[in-house]
Amino acid sequence: MSAKFIPIISLGWWQETETPRWILAITGAAALILTLVGTHLFEERLRVNDQRAQQIQRMIDSMVDFQMFAGAFTTEMFADKAVSTDTRSKLIENLNQQYARARSLEPLLDATAKRELEDYKQSLLAMNAVAQQATDVMALKDFYSAAAKLTVAKNRLNPKLQAQL
Repeated sequence: MSAKFIPIISLGWWQETETPRWILAITGAAALILTLVGTHLFEERLRVNDQRAQQIQRMIDSMVDFQMFAGAFTTEMFADKAVSTDTRSKLIENLNQQYARARSLEPLLDATAKRELEDYKQSLLAMNAVAQQATDVMALKDFYSAAAKLTVAKNRLNPKLQAQL
């Protein structure tokens, strides 16, 4: 007795319908692949937008933190006629942090926001220099002047950052 080979799916099965089944199988596989690729690209875009929004929000938060550190600096200067190294270092650390975040934001912003960001960075550098040199109450004049310029630059930049969220 010879064994008869019976294929599980005969070759004719792929072509027995009005639209050949091999076309349906390839179309189904292509639709599945395109769905998976599209979902991956969409999720990746959402992730990138979320990271961008987080970077911008961290910059805005550090701008707000500056006000707290500057207030502590001036309060301590008025109360003790000197500023502790800890308070000064926290203020300078915040200014350096803001500068680093501003530099990392440059590629993410449009042209008008970049100009405002550049002004803000220059104000940060000026404020940093003044904060390092302020040693007595008389030096607070320069400190307040630099802080006012920084606040003006922040107030021009902040709406542009909010719009980028």
